[in-house]
Amino acid sequence: CAGDEQNKIRLRPVHDTPNVLGMITWNSFDLWKSHYSDSSADIQSYTFFAENILGEQFFLADDWIGQFDPETGESHKVADDLNAWAAEILTDSDYLTGQGLARQWRKANGRLPAGSRLIPKVPFVLQGEFDVSNLIVKPELEAITIRAQLASQLAGLKDGEAIAFEISD
Repeated sequence: CAGDEQNKIRLRPVHDTPNVLGMITWNSFDLWKSHYSDSSADIQSYTFFAENILGEQFFLADDWIGQFDPETGESHKVADDLNAWAAEILTDSDYLTGQGLARQWRKANGRLPAGSRLIPKVPFVLQGEFDVSNLIVKPELEAITIRAQLASQLAGLKDGEAIAFEISD
């Protein structure tokens, strides 16, 4: 599903293509990682190589493969190596890829523009619904930057504390 905007996972090429930023560009600190500098100390050492339709990132760490939540800046281990990661993607594709929401979006709204991701109007971490009615399309860089702003606001807050956050169409 490499590069296919409508399916499971976008695998980034090494170098930029007309519609997809490559891993070299995507992993540069100044592009988007710098927005997470306060919320995730390890982010600089990760090599991001793939993302799902909702812009959740997959990365290579020293000896494991992880998933990065752009709304919180938190990561977790998915597998020990790329083969095990691919098996996890195939086993739990709806959860790990957002495939079900992507299918519903395409049926209701058509194909996403190249280089775009779906993001929630009410962030999932703030109890936004996993429903097409809660999704909007944003260019991939804008999508992750918006969510980085949310992660920065959430850093250090205690459960139940209020924040002001708005994503506009």
